[in-house]
Amino acid sequence: MKINPKMTVAALGLTGLLAAQMEFTKSYEGISLSAYLDSVAVPTICYGKTAGVRMGMNLSPAQCEQYLQVELKAHCEPVFKNIDPKTTPIGVFLATCDWTYQYGETRYHKSTIKKLLVAKDFKALCSEFPKWKYAGGKDCTYRLNNCYGVITRNLDREALCLASL
Repeated sequence: MKINPKMTVAALGLTGLLAAQMEFTKSYEGISLSAYLDSVAVPTICYGKTAGVRMGMNLSPAQCEQYLQVELKAHCEPVFKNIDPKTTPIGVFLATCDWTYQYGETRYHKSTIKKLLVAKDFKALCSEFPKWKYAGGKDCTYRLNNCYGVITRNLDREALCLASL
């Protein structure tokens, strides 16, 4: 699905919004049908699912798609509640929702990202993503820490966010 990041959330509609969010998030998470320990030793499966995952667990591609859809809806809901769909660019929403999926709702509610989203200071919001450079206490800017994907993903979020302004 090719989207114009400058479109507003309202222009895309809820069905299109979820499809775009799934595509964006899947491109960074990748899929694993068997549970594994992520870079901070958390049991993970599918497209980054961690809740209720235990080592030895196996799921089908269809189950992974369903879990991702359910979890994205849950993680994106608080973000959606803090925007004006008629004025919020889709790129801002996708980047913020993906960030919330990765870092969690608790961090979202306490974050500068949320404050800037509510204030509609989208340019400042975009610049927040690269500041998130740690995973499990490790600085991911150092490739030897084996978590450089955190850096890449946050830089891509920033780029998508800025492209939408």
